[in-house]
Amino acid sequence: MYLLDLLESNITVFITLLILFALPIIIGLYVFTKRTGPEADFEAYEENIEKDTKEEGIKPK
Repeated sequence: MYLLDLLESNITVFITLLILFALPIIIGLYVFTKRTGPEADFEAYEENIEKDTKEEGIKPK
C-alpha cells in the first residue's frame, strides 16, 4: 500500500506552498506597509513642525 493517498498528498502540497509563498508575502506586506513617524501622517507632521517653530521663534526652511 501507498504511504499517502492522493487526497493527503494534495493537502500536503497545498500546506507546503502556503508556508513557502503565502506567509512570507503576508509578512512582507505587513512590514513594508506599516508606517510610523512622519511617513504615517505627513500633513500632521508639517503642522506640528510649523507650530513648534512659531513657538520657538525659529523660521522653517
